[in-house]
Parts: sequence; structure tokens; C-alpha cells
Amino acid sequence: MAPPPEQPIPAKPEKASKPERASKPGKGPQQSKPSRTTRIRRAYKKLPQPLKIVLGGLGTLLMIGLLILGIRLVMLLLVVMLEIPWVASGVLLGLFLILLLPSNGWTNYGAYLFLIGAVVSAFLDVPDNPIYNAPFEKLFLNEGEYLSGSAVVEKPSQGETVISGENVIVNTDGNKIREINDFLTFLYRLAVYSVIYGALITLRGFLPKMKTTPTSAS
Repeated sequence: MAPPPEQPIPAKPEKASKPERASKPGKGPQQSKPSRTTRIRRAYKKLPQPLKIVLGGLGTLLMIGLLILGIRLVMLLLVVMLEIPWVASGVLLGLFLILLLPSNGWTNYGAYLFLIGAVVSAFLDVPDNPIYNAPFEKLFLNEGEYLSGSAVVEKPSQGETVISGENVIVNTDGNKIREINDFLTFLYRLAVYSVIYGALITLRGFLPKMKTTPTSAS
């Protein structure tokens, strides 16, 4: 007998594929808020042109006024420094100490600070102070004579003002006895400030250096 024909195996039904989920849109980089300066600029650009002109003119006048006021204050400070003892010495010494803080002793910065500080201080500190003047009076003046300084304000032309210092010798009552060579007093003050600033820079070299904390970018 012939074998029965093979019956075909039924194919398995294919499983329905699951629908793909819609991918969520990725989050972009968070936009940082504009700074206050940026917001002010944007607000200024939105102003009408006539208002911009008015504000620009007022701003220019304000800057000129502040500049004139600053010049007058500097001239007033110079007059006070050239006439009143201790003022120039205190201002110059305080400024030198502030500039000395980032130094580390006798480095390049310290050397430049020493040279510039000594020359500028000797030039500006005309009246000096009784402590600084005591060695000079002991060496070069007679008993009862004292070194004093005053400011000389000259106006060679309209709108021009020249302020200079003058060294004089006075008695106990403050009356002028005679004038003295300004170059001699300049050299003396240069020597005094060289000793003071040199000692301060040397002392600064033994102290720990100021550390600046770097700001980490967020």
C-alpha cells in the first residue's frame, strides 16, 4: 500500500507588534536668566528716540559734573596734604599698605612698589610730620628751628591752577624764619620713605601670602 500523503503543517500566526511609543522630546539646555545689565539695555532700546536723546544728554551732564567735582576734591586733598602735618603721611602710608597686601616681599612687584612709592611719597609729603622731621631738624637746623611746609596755589591763567609745596624754617611760634632748599628736603624724605617702605616690604615677605579663592563656574 502506498503511504498517505504528508499533510502540511499550519503556520503559526505572527504576533502583532506592539506600537512604538512616541519618544519624548529631550530637554534642551536650560536658558539662564538675562543679567540686569542686559535687561536694562533691552528696556533702553525699547524707549522712543526723543527720550533716548534726553537721557543721553542728562547722562553726559552728570558725567561732566562728577568729573569736575572729582578734580576739585583732588585739588582740595592736595592742598590739605601740602599744609597739614600727618595728613599726607597717613594717606600715603595707608595707600602703600593696601598695595602691599598682594605682594610677597621683595618680588618684582615689591621692587616696583618700593621705587614708585618712595619717590611719589617724597614728592607729595611736603609738610611731613614731627616724627619724620625730627632727625632732619637735629642734623641741619639750629635749636628752636623747625621744618614746616605749606601749599602754594598759583593761577597763571584763567581756568588754570597750579599747586606746589614750599618748605620753610619756622620758630616755636610758627613764624617763618627763612626758606630752605626744596631739593634737600626731597632727598631727606626720599631716604626716610625708603627706610620705612623697605622695612615694610621685608616684613611682608615673612608673612603668609594672601590666597585668592577661585570662583567655580556653576
